[in-house]
Amino acid sequence: YWMTAVTIDEAVRKVLAVGGDPHHLGGVDNFCWPTIEHDPAGNPDCDPNAFGAALPEARRNRPITDMYEPGSIFKPVVAALALDEGIIGYGEQIYCEKGDYRGKGFGRIGEWGNHRFGNMTVKDILAQSSNIGMAS
Repeated sequence: YWMTAVTIDEAVRKVLAVGGDPHHLGGVDNFCWPTIEHDPAGNPDCDPNAFGAALPEARRNRPITDMYEPGSIFKPVVAALALDEGIIGYGEQIYCEKGDYRGKGFGRIGEWGNHRFGNMTVKDILAQSSNIGMAS
């Protein structure tokens, strides 16, 4: 896995910082930082003047070039909107398909860790981070 972060000042809509962890490149440890002194692995082959010599996956700016799903961090926002709009009630039960939901046009949705959830409330869905509960 690749870990990344983008810090944004939303008041002025300005990107303040973009960063990532090169040690999550699936074993590739030759990420080339902009300067030699910032190379945490002390990689002697990391030469900013020969940036093209690094492996393509090591020189890609993942926070900028890669697409990311919003993931679990966005689930409370979706739940809050659904509750606020009256689409779902606090105590309403949502059937979470025992961990295997197949819909038209998007394939299969499963649960992390192969959990097999049944009926859950919004609170339970958020506590367990149920993908199917949020999609329902």
